Amino acid sequence: MQLKNLAQKIDNYLTPFYPYCYNTRTKQYKSILSDFIYNKNIRQLLSIIKIIYIYFFFPLALIISTFFIFLRIKILLVDLSQIGSILWLDLFEKENRNNKKYKIIIIKQKKYLYANNSLINLYDDYFYFIKSFLLRFFLLPLTNVKFICINTNRFEIDNRCTYAHTVWNKNNNKIKIDNFNNKLNSYKVMREILVRNKIFAKKYITIHTRDSGFYNDTKRQTRNADINSYLDLIIKLQQRGFAVIKLGDKNSIPLKASNQINKSMYFDYALSNDKSELNDIIIIANAEFHIGTPSGLSLIPMIFDKNTYWTNMNTLTQSLGFKKGDVTIFKKIIKIKNKKLLNLEHYLDYPFDQNNQIHEYEKIGYTMLNNSSEEINDCFEDFYNNLYNNKENKCISNKIKMKPNNYSFFAKGGFSNTFIEKFYRIR
Repeated sequence: MQLKNLAQKIDNYLTPFYPYCYNTRTKQYKSILSDFIYNKNIRQLLSIIKIIYIYFFFPLALIISTFFIFLRIKILLVDLSQIGSILWLDLFEKENRNNKKYKIIIIKQKKYLYANNSLINLYDDYFYFIKSFLLRFFLLPLTNVKFICINTNRFEIDNRCTYAHTVWNKNNNKIKIDNFNNKLNSYKVMREILVRNKIFAKKYITIHTRDSGFYNDTKRQTRNADINSYLDLIIKLQQRGFAVIKLGDKNSIPLKASNQINKSMYFDYALSNDKSELNDIIIIANAEFHIGTPSGLSLIPMIFDKNTYWTNMNTLTQSLGFKKGDVTIFKKIIKIKNKKLLNLEHYLDYPFDQNNQIHEYEKIGYTMLNNSSEEINDCFEDFYNNLYNNKENKCISNKIKMKPNNYSFFAKGGFSNTFIEKFYRIR
């Protein structure tokens, strides 16, 4: 068993180092070496061996890379280890859609624990995925040759990377969505969930709240929310004819007050025996819309052209949805000493414009408040009216005046008017 785990770990390490907006490859190397030397973290040994291997064969990699140029092949460095990072893959496909100059290969693990491998496989028509152990071992040194590699850090959620919304706005996704749905329709056995469970014969929406069950981590609460604070909204949705499907992982927290809802129109799919990666996608692809929190899973519905009501967002500058009709409410920041609400203008200033954790705010005397049940329920009307009643409100985001370096500067989604007008004065 230990030998199998070691083999799995080695297999997982045969993927490139991925440069992020904040975390360049040089910084990653320094961090790994520092952790190994000063903290005596023996787990970094495999990473150090990988670095040595990459640099030792770098001269040979330079020679081989000339053949890649001749064959018009480039390596895409994209971290697919988290479900939300599949968005970076989708954005690159949009950007590269009309560029047939190069074949794009991606060196990936055979299976990711925290991503959706079935969703990644839907992109087989657009990229060449390298999963073979030997091929990945051979190609790894080439990932350090800059002129044959492309990275996706320009798409990531960072206040220096506002490009993602621009790419999304310029590209129509219909052909790709049709292609995805045709593939999903071919999985007849896996689609049995839609036939077997009567709730899927109804008009339904999906909901996901990131909670402490995620990674079994009770310490990181910044992006978390409580599904029970959505009870009133769930009741409202059912009254309007929508069944509600709760998404999430096997450790997610169940709805406590289930006696107050119509049980025939509520399905905790996350805790069901039907849960699978493929069923996750099928359910999302057939939903009317999504209600989400700042989690990777809530980025997936828009890949299938589904609108999202974004709640409990933890960073205002990064919280707007990609699609027209998306509506956002966010966690309020208050001063701990006097419980005074932070002025809206300061949400755009450092450090409040950064993706901070609650403990980082507490160091400077502030904390964050989750959206209340009343806020979630009342502000939903802005989203619902935009989507179904043709009552498109004035875009509140232009009054907030996001700065050009804010991630959501080019976003099509907007903030809830009800939320902004209730808690903030717009100058």
